[in-house]
Amino acid sequence: MPAAAPLIPAVLGGLTSHFVGAAVGGGVIGAIVGGLAGAAVVSFTAPLFAPKPDVPKFDAGLSVTNVPASAKGRTEMIRQPITTQRIVYGEVRASGPLVFAHSRPVDGNSDKLDILHLVIVLAAHEIESIGDMIFNDEVVALDGNGEATLEPYKEDGTVYATIKKHLGTTDQEADADLVANTGGKWTNAHRLRGLANIHVKLRYNEKAYSSGIPNISAIVKGRKVYDPRTQTYAWSDNAALCVLDYLLSDFGLGASINEIDVNSFIAAANTCDEDVATLTGTEKRYTCNGVVDLGDTPRSILEAMLGSCAGFLVHTGGKWRLHVGAYAPPVKTLDESFLRDGVVNVSRKSVYNWLLRGDLSPKKHGLRRRKLDKEELRRHVRQHPDIHAVAAIFHLYVSPVWRTGEIRC
Repeated sequence: MPAAAPLIPAVLGGLTSHFVGAAVGGGVIGAIVGGLAGAAVVSFTAPLFAPKPDVPKFDAGLSVTNVPASAKGRTEMIRQPITTQRIVYGEVRASGPLVFAHSRPVDGNSDKLDILHLVIVLAAHEIESIGDMIFNDEVVALDGNGEATLEPYKEDGTVYATIKKHLGTTDQEADADLVANTGGKWTNAHRLRGLANIHVKLRYNEKAYSSGIPNISAIVKGRKVYDPRTQTYAWSDNAALCVLDYLLSDFGLGASINEIDVNSFIAAANTCDEDVATLTGTEKRYTCNGVVDLGDTPRSILEAMLGSCAGFLVHTGGKWRLHVGAYAPPVKTLDESFLRDGVVNVSRKSVYNWLLRGDLSPKKHGLRRRKLDKEELRRHVRQHPDIHAVAAIFHLYVSPVWRTGEIRC
């Protein structure tokens, strides 16, 4: 994108009789920056990640008008100069940073700035689709041209809200309406390729915007992910495939496919796709629908994603493996034939696995610390045949004469 134009915070203030009471120029007011530079290098031991039930960042299904406080951040427009990138998985209501605002008259014969252009980035990548548009908590009905069709956003043939949707494709072109109506501040070079965004054009109306500029959000079907079962990229809310995408992506852990136990992810994806019965029908066992903020740590991101499938992720033998929560039939039944010997009931008093010479005192007998050698160990085992195996030998207090002490079996 070309160099940023001057900031225009005045445009974003509350509405008076018009969007802005005085002429204010447009410009870029924000920029998205990467939350992580390059591939994240992470080294852990297995098991690496277990879901934390008290961090429910990924919601199974949210009502448009009933969004919990924990999810408010991703549904609100962000008005700040710098913000982290966001990745959308599955289908979710989302908003994002406001990266451009420009006010202008309806036509050249007026000095009233009744038209406000806003550009909001919904995701830092290409997405599948942008569905319903929501002003505050109200769905705005649009026609095929993106123009509002119902009051209060259309009255007597005048449209007071128009929305253009851009999916962030690699060949995305600049919004023609912005290029034509921003006085050169938005040019053909402002294409926002790789950034899903919406261009919102508001025309001032006291009834429609009595409380000021509304919070604008949308129902977004997000990132296209790799499916090793078909070896293709397509939109999916399969939780296992979303976790795999984060592992493979540059903004995630940046792993190669050779570092993935593909079979474990295929099995996990199949489990996620299983239909389970509900009170009203069936649904997929596990789906992942949420927004990843790259300002969070990779560990917290993966823990939240794994919470959507009751899964845990391990890294063994140089490969990542995923296990999701589902019943697995037993592979072996253990019965009495697997026992080494018959079951014998013994008293607790007679059960022991260590020996101690109790009459020795390090201070009184001048004992020194050393290890028990193999020959002494064999002698102790011969003297005490109830001890079948010795797990470890500890440093002992022994005297040069008696050579006795404690052994751990």
